[in-house]
Amino acid sequence: MRLAAIRDAEGAEDVAGKIEIGDAWWDVSQSNQPPDKLVLLSRAGFWYEQVKMEVSGLTKGKIEKRMPEIVVAIQRISQFVYLDDVTEIQYRVRKGFSLGKHGKAGYGGKGLIQIKGVVPKHCLSMHACQPDQGHPADVSYRLAKQFKRFTAVATFNGQSGRCGAPVVFRVLGDGKTLWNSPPTQNRMSSFKLDVAVSEIDVLKLHIDRVANERSATPIWLDPLFISKHKR
Repeated sequence: MRLAAIRDAEGAEDVAGKIEIGDAWWDVSQSNQPPDKLVLLSRAGFWYEQVKMEVSGLTKGKIEKRMPEIVVAIQRISQFVYLDDVTEIQYRVRKGFSLGKHGKAGYGGKGLIQIKGVVPKHCLSMHACQPDQGHPADVSYRLAKQFKRFTAVATFNGQSGRCGAPVVFRVLGDGKTLWNSPPTQNRMSSFKLDVAVSEIDVLKLHIDRVANERSATPIWLDPLFISKHKR
């Protein structure tokens, strides 16, 4: 997937180069499952659409054979896709913990996130990293420029009191900050965000804080991608 993304970012002016990029996304899609596969197929279609009237012979046959599946994939991408239904590229959280999805807290066992006593159906929990890990907690997703907006509520697992250190929630697109919360130590804080991502290849959610004895679990509640392809 990384090589396909690099070629896509480089772009191409000639027909052969555009076909090569489309082929790269197609090949990657074949080893993935929905919803990731649908996103990758739609990106292949983006490049094939640019050349389908300029090719002939075996190349034309190949693209014509693939386009129906690509069209169906685009149609199947619903208007809304939850982030915890999409496979991440990678994540980094506190040692011994995992990235919590679909209301799970990410610390093993049956621990669950609760907001006002209710376990949310869709949320990501990201336990802050310890100082000796040398990096913040973060998680990255391949969007392949197939979504229009990203919305969520940045908050904490339902706990009162104060964090031992200020926390900043941050959203980055292709390495640039798209949104960040103000620093907060109030565990009852919540911040709504709505970010344009139509030109973003890789989205990263980032927690600026290190774990300490008074840590709370930062979460992204109802993290939602709004697709470019409306039904």
